[in-house]
Amino acid sequence: MSSIGELLAAERERKGKSIQDVERALKIRAKYVEALEADDFDAIPGDAYVTGFIKVYCEFLGIDPTPLIDGYRDGHERPRLTMPQPVMSARNEHPRIPRILWIALLAIAAVAFTGWLGMSLVSALKPSTPTPEQTTTVVAEPTRTVSPPKPAPQPVKKTARPFTMKVVASAEHWLSVTVDGRKAYDDNLAAGQAMTWRVRKTIVLRTDAPELFKLWRNGKYAGSLGTGFALQTRRFKALVK
Repeated sequence: MSSIGELLAAERERKGKSIQDVERALKIRAKYVEALEADDFDAIPGDAYVTGFIKVYCEFLGIDPTPLIDGYRDGHERPRLTMPQPVMSARNEHPRIPRILWIALLAIAAVAFTGWLGMSLVSALKPSTPTPEQTTTVVAEPTRTVSPPKPAPQPVKKTARPFTMKVVASAEHWLSVTVDGRKAYDDNLAAGQAMTWRVRKTIVLRTDAPELFKLWRNGKYAGSLGTGFALQTRRFKALVK
């Protein structure tokens, strides 16, 4: 049987495409395309990138990527590290209240109840003292003044708060950036390279490998641009106050 790389190379040559044609169309560096066709998967950083590159390459060539991805996972996928699970005690230990303390608490409650009951009986048997006649006092109602109506509150004008958006690439790949309606960047961003834009209203980020890009908004980490290796567009707006 032909290997994964041989199948990809043969299909590319049958369609009359060069390595540079694939690089321009898929925004994947030529050295990674050559590594795929040579079955040199160790030259590609991670299983997720390998399977992602195989998928988009097959879609570009018009062939089903499933058999090739399954073949890679069966014969080449690197084992994942597993973390040992902490051993939890099946029994929750709770401190027990000593029996002597329970007896003391019950005794205190009994004494308190007896005292309350005795005071209630004394109050019930005590003769009531007559109350003096009540006199009615007429208080003149104060004169009310009418206040003028308050003016209606004026609407508060809301304004957008500008912010900064920082993007860092974990591997070299294509990224398109539009800031406030103007194209700000459209090229490959190198691995580890960071770029920052000041946004007044809206920033739009577009790429076909969103999980390769990490975001910082106003200096705070905001997660990845997305997941997978599918074309994705995300829009971030300025907050209004």
